[in-house]
Amino acid sequence: MAFVTRTLAGRRDLLAPAASYPERYPALLASAVTGTPQSRFDILFAAAGYPFTSKADGSQTTVVLPEFPTAAQVTLYLDAMGFLGAQSGVTAVNLEVVNARNVSASRERNILVIGSSNDESPFRAFEPSMVVIPANGTFELGENKLPWAEWLSRAWLGRREATQKLLAAMEGENSPKFLIEQFRSPFRSDRSVVLLATRSETDDQAYFDRLAESSREGLVTGGVALAGDGRFQSFHLHSRSYTLGPKTSFAAVYAWLQFHLWILPLLLIGVFMLLAFWWEQVVSRQAERRLRISA
Repeated sequence: MAFVTRTLAGRRDLLAPAASYPERYPALLASAVTGTPQSRFDILFAAAGYPFTSKADGSQTTVVLPEFPTAAQVTLYLDAMGFLGAQSGVTAVNLEVVNARNVSASRERNILVIGSSNDESPFRAFEPSMVVIPANGTFELGENKLPWAEWLSRAWLGRREATQKLLAAMEGENSPKFLIEQFRSPFRSDRSVVLLATRSETDDQAYFDRLAESSREGLVTGGVALAGDGRFQSFHLHSRSYTLGPKTSFAAVYAWLQFHLWILPLLLIGVFMLLAFWWEQVVSRQAERRLRISA
């Protein structure tokens, strides 16, 4: 199992983030030893499983597999579980595994769908919400339109450019062989669906090895990520965007602002209101001084 170790300079209180974000930080080992060089040597385990799971042990996630999964698809499932365990430090043993026919029984949970473009059955219930659809042995651009309620919650100005970039990547010489797509669950708005799909049902490439490397470099972010024979390429086309890797990076902040453009006019209004209040106070003080002088 691989772990990422990061040492922070100075004194840090690890209890605060562990208590505030228990899903992201599943375990805190706090030393009670005093009077030695090793005293207060604490270890905070970070669960970087999102968007694949919201709980480090997978207790709120259902995995949907084809009714008759191939050896390559089972390998992809096991690789995904290994990736989650390596990222979070917790073995994902509480996942629920179902086939496509029983997916509606898991409408209260987050859903991880694994399949290939040769068999559309695992994806059929989610196609209206998907930007890229695995179908007919390839990846096709869906007809996902921007809901009116999301015009104030995402970077709609760049949607056409991002769609054109995605289409060019899908039709290029190095056409994608692996897809990661995340979107809001059609069953509950506070649940998410993550789709892992290969173009071929016999594709057994070690995509999660490349995913771990790409996530550390900040290359996996947004609602859609594709991989061919090279590195991952990401596209911001879903309002509930994600970022694998450091959550405090500039890329993560920029991605959040892209999908929350409505915050910018509110900030500007707040700034102008503060300036107006300050200017009113300045004018009132000047008027009072003039009145005292004239009196």
